Amino acid sequence: MTITRTEIDGVPVVIAPGDGPLTAGLVFRVGRADEPTARAGLTRLAGRLAGGCDVGALTTTFRVRGDGAEVVADLDRVCRALADPPLDRLAEAREELLAAAWTSAPAETLAFRRYGARGHGLVGVPEYGLHVITADELRRWNARYFTRANAMLWITGGGPPDGLRLPLPDGGAREPVPEAVSVLAETPAYAAFAEVNTVALQSIVRGGPAASAFTRSLSRLLPAATVGCVPRDRDHATLTVLLDAPPGRRDSAIGALADAVAALRLGPIPPLTPTPDARDAAALVRDELLGHVPEDGPVDVARVAAQAWDSALLMVPSHHRTGRGPTWAGFAAPPGSDTAPPVEGRRFRMHGDREAILIIGAEGVTMELNGARATVRHTETVVMLAWPDGARRLFSPDVQVHIEPHVFTVNVAAMAAIDAAVPAELRVDMPARPPGEIPRRPGLFRRPQ
Repeated sequence: MTITRTEIDGVPVVIAPGDGPLTAGLVFRVGRADEPTARAGLTRLAGRLAGGCDVGALTTTFRVRGDGAEVVADLDRVCRALADPPLDRLAEAREELLAAAWTSAPAETLAFRRYGARGHGLVGVPEYGLHVITADELRRWNARYFTRANAMLWITGGGPPDGLRLPLPDGGAREPVPEAVSVLAETPAYAAFAEVNTVALQSIVRGGPAASAFTRSLSRLLPAATVGCVPRDRDHATLTVLLDAPPGRRDSAIGALADAVAALRLGPIPPLTPTPDARDAAALVRDELLGHVPEDGPVDVARVAAQAWDSALLMVPSHHRTGRGPTWAGFAAPPGSDTAPPVEGRRFRMHGDREAILIIGAEGVTMELNGARATVRHTETVVMLAWPDGARRLFSPDVQVHIEPHVFTVNVAAMAAIDAAVPAELRVDMPARPPGEIPRRPGLFRRPQ
């Protein structure tokens, strides 16, 4: 496949041949990982006002298709709506996004468990910020990220059509990829999820030819699995393996996954037929926007397999083997309780359960329930959800505490102290809940689900 390059209005353009109509993708180096947790949804809201887009963890793509005149018109419309967003439609776009049912794919859920409720983990978190994003915040977001310096364009099915312009603001330099910070205490580990019939594995490996060879080798050993490997940053790639695992076949799926990685880690490696670089124009643009520089050197599949095992996070059904997790396969159990010490402060009991305790102090909140404990300190808070009936949910990167004032003997002054301690920019006011949905019995605390 012959790739050619050009530039339009300062935006690099990658052109590749292809069947079908003329297709283009305007890609920006911005995604969910760049958003503040309390304003999650900024990128998708900006894209909605510009006609719709695909938002990933690190890139946002506007795809257009048609004849030359249609592509020119559509890209012009997108660029102008990003440079000067139609804010008269802000409320309508917000409601459209909030009305859409939110779901999280296995890969996104695993990213959430690995990175928590911030940065690269936000792909697995609802876009709570949609409730409160203002017009000024949206303007600032667009001015920073949707610029010609932060964009690239790919085209397939023909060259750039006559008259194609990209009227974007200049901006500064291309935005760097945010640092990926794990909240996992150790790996390989597993995490349990309710109501799934899938076993999924996520690992972080060095990107490059060896990672590609390992991915192909793993696909060959697991023909029923879906295996993918995509860049995460300059040096690393994220490997994801998905296997169907209905009841009765979960142990065998977990065992097959562990055995396949071990076979490639311990060798010998099955011979592979060399294949040319299969990256298309869209993949080339993505890699360049991320600054991804694949590692050179020998194709050492065993080394990548060792990295895949050492960093592995496995998703299994929560009812797997009546609660017994796959520690037998070498995966560590997730922590059952926050290891951080509780805050000092006033203690409140749960109605009907003298063992359950809520502690509200100057430094944060702690909940102790069913022999487990969770603490969110104000210095570590990334977002607080606030309901009109008084309920509050505080998130740190890896823990959340949900407080239902009707369930605990907490008073108004204590709840007001929480509100006063959390900065206004971290607060998200949620819509009122119907009376029947307000808990009147013991609630729970949990790590992010």
